[in-house]
Amino acid sequence: MGSVLARATNGMECAVIQLGSTLPASQPPQRVAEEYAMLDCISGGRLIAGMPLGSAMDVTMAYGVPPIEQRERYRESHDLILKAWTSKEIFAWNGKYFQLPMVNLWPRPIQQPHPPIWIPGTGSTSTFDFTVEHDYCYCFLSYFGNKSAARSVRDGYWGVVQQKGRDMNPYRMGFLQLVAVSETDARTEAD
Repeated sequence: MGSVLARATNGMECAVIQLGSTLPASQPPQRVAEEYAMLDCISGGRLIAGMPLGSAMDVTMAYGVPPIEQRERYRESHDLILKAWTSKEIFAWNGKYFQLPMVNLWPRPIQQPHPPIWIPGTGSTSTFDFTVEHDYCYCFLSYFGNKSAARSVRDGYWGVVQQKGRDMNPYRMGFLQLVAVSETDARTEAD
C-alpha cells in the first residue's frame, strides 16, 4: 500500500507514513529495513517509518512470540534495522533472537542517516521512555477520541519529555484518529 501511495502522491509535498510493521513479529527484521528503504526510494525520500511494538493479539496470539520476549525482540529488531540503514559495509548480526551471517541492505534509503521514525502506541509508559530516549515522534493511536484516554496519554507523554530534559517540540507527538465517512450520519453509524 505504501508503494501505491508513494506513486499516487508523486510530485506532491507530503510524506508517506507507514505505521504498521510490527517489529517483534517480523522474521527476519531486515525485511522491514529493506521494505522501508524501497518505499523511501520509490517516494523520493518522503517515507516516515513507523515501528510499532504491536499488541498481544498481533504479536503473541497471531505470531506466537512469548509476551516476555516482545519488548526484547522489539529492541533488537529496532537496533538491527538502524544498523542496516546506516552501515556502509556488510556485517554479521549475532543477537539474542536473530543470528544473521551477512546483512547487506539493498536498496539503501535516500534519507540519511535514515528516514524519520514514528513510534505508534496506545499509552504505555515504557514506549514513551523508548521514544523520547531515541528522539522519535510518538504517535498516539486513538480509537475513542480526544476526550477519553487521549488527554491522560498526552499529558503522560509530555511529562516524560520534560523529565528526560527534551524540548517541548510539537513534532514529538502525533495523534491518529480513525474517522468514518458516509452519505448520511445513519449510514456512517451503520458502517
